[in-house]
Amino acid sequence: GEIDIIACKNKKIIFVEVKSQYEPEASGLYPERSVDFRKQRKLIRIAQLYLIEKKYPDDTDWQIDVIGVVLNTLKRRANLRHLKNAVAI
Repeated sequence: GEIDIIACKNKKIIFVEVKSQYEPEASGLYPERSVDFRKQRKLIRIAQLYLIEKKYPDDTDWQIDVIGVVLNTLKRRANLRHLKNAVAI
């Protein structure tokens, strides 16, 4: 598995899944909605393995965020939605 971004803020490890899609407003769908229950479980397992592999203490504070990127090629713009702590651990 892979995590798109791993960051640290205020001693908290933040794992970030980034999903992008071209102009989903027309279909009413947003890229972050593709992080379904199955994908969430996979992200949790990957994050836990990372923490173990890097020898973080068991009480390390961490979360999983999701960023949805909506690309509009005609306007040459990208809109971002950052869902903090989007996956319940």
